[in-house]
Amino acid sequence: MSNTFRQLCVELLGIPGATLGDQAGLSGVVIAAAAAIGLSPYGAPLARSGPRGTVVAVLCHGGHVVLHALPDQSMCLVDIVAGGSQRIERGVDVIAKRLGATSRR
Repeated sequence: MSNTFRQLCVELLGIPGATLGDQAGLSGVVIAAAAAIGLSPYGAPLARSGPRGTVVAVLCHGGHVVLHALPDQSMCLVDIVAGGSQRIERGVDVIAKRLGATSRR
C-alpha cells in the first residue's frame, strides 16, 4: 500500500428516506464499500441516529468509510479515505448502487 492517502467526499441524492433510516442496512453498505476498495475493517461499523440524521462509519486498516445520511432530504454524504493505490471510487459506486441513488455531486 502507498504511504499517501486519498479522500473522496460525494453527495448521493434521490435515495428513499426509509433506506437512509435503516442503520442495519447502512452498516452492510459501508462494509460492502470497504470490501470493494480492498480495506480491512477493524470491527463492526458504528451507527448512530439523531435529530439531524444517521451516521454510519467503519474504521479500517489504512482508511475509513463514513455515511452521513439525511432521510428527510433523501441524500447522504459519503466520505472515504484510503491509500493512494486503492480505487476509492469503487466504494462510492457500491454505495450509490445499493442505496438506489439517482444522482451524485
